[in-house]
Amino acid sequence: MSTKHAFASVTHVLAGMSGRIRAARSRRQTERVFARFSNHELADMGFERDWDGAAYRPSDYR
Repeated sequence: MSTKHAFASVTHVLAGMSGRIRAARSRRQTERVFARFSNHELADMGFERDWDGAAYRPSDYR
C-alpha cells in the first residue's frame, strides 16, 4: 500500500469519527434542553417522559 492510499484511508476514518462525535454532541445538547421541560410542557409539545427520564414521542412507537 502506498503512502498516499494509507493517508487517504486514515483521513476517511477520521472524518467518519468526527461526524459521529458531532452527532453525539448534538444529541446530548438536545437531551439537556428537553430535560429542562416539565412533564406538562412536554405533553403540550406531544412528547412524554419515559421511566428513565428520557423524552420520547409516543407516535414513534406505534
